[in-house]
Amino acid sequence: MESPDLMGLTDILTPQRVKIPLRGGSKADIIAELIDMLAANGDVDDPGAVRQAVLQREQTASTNIGHGLALPHAKTDQTSRSLLAFGRTVEPVNFGNGTECPVTLVVLLLAPPSEAATQIQLLARLSRLMSVETVRRRLNQAASADEVIDLIAHAERAAA
Repeated sequence: MESPDLMGLTDILTPQRVKIPLRGGSKADIIAELIDMLAANGDVDDPGAVRQAVLQREQTASTNIGHGLALPHAKTDQTSRSLLAFGRTVEPVNFGNGTECPVTLVVLLLAPPSEAATQIQLLARLSRLMSVETVRRRLNQAASADEVIDLIAHAERAAA
C-alpha cells in the first residue's frame, strides 16, 4: 500500500518538464532530449552523467512497458530530489533492446539514491496510471504541457 504522504505525480511533473514533441529518432536521442530539458531548467547538475545512468539502466532491461509507453528511470546523485519529465514523440521510436517496440509516450523518472523507495512507489503509480488506455490515448492527443499536467492530475484523482 502506498504511503498517504507520497507526493503526487504532478508535484514533480511541471509544465517546464513536458516536451511535445520530442524530435529524437532513437531511444538514446529521446532520453538525451528529456535530460537536456531538465538540465536547461536547472533540475540536474551534469546531464552527461544522468544520460549515462539512464542508458546503463536501459542496458539492464528495457523500460518499454508496452502500449506505446516507456518509463526510463535511474537513481543519480545529479539531482537532489525526485523528478519526472514527460515527452511525446513525433513518430513512434523503437525503445526495445533489439526488438521492435515502438513508443510515443516517454516518462523519465530520476531520483537521488536516498529516495530509492520513493522512486519505486512513483514507478508503480506511473505504471498503474499509464495502464489505462484512455489515459494513454488522451496523452497522445494532448496539445500542450498544461493539458498533459491536467490529464495526469485528473487520472491520479480518479485512481485515488
